[in-house]
Amino acid sequence: LMPKAQSDYYRRYAKEHLINHMDEDEEDRIDFLVKKGYEHTAWIVNKYSLDASKLKQVVGARSGLVGTDRDAEDSPSPPPGGGGESGG
Repeated sequence: LMPKAQSDYYRRYAKEHLINHMDEDEEDRIDFLVKKGYEHTAWIVNKYSLDASKLKQVVGARSGLVGTDRDAEDSPSPPPGGGGESGG
């Protein structure tokens, strides 16, 4: 499991960004945001060595990432802030 402090941070981070983009109505923009969310989540899963088996099930249908070999290490960058840890 992820440490509680980091879990709380990422939960707030995701909720804030979800709220900020609730008005999106362009299909391409929504797909981009879903893909970016997947990449950030994959990065977090990799960082904390979490079980990623459900990740593709949750966002894969919308983002087209189901069945791909996309790996967390392919993600371009971690979410800003890094959960309050120094050195990432």
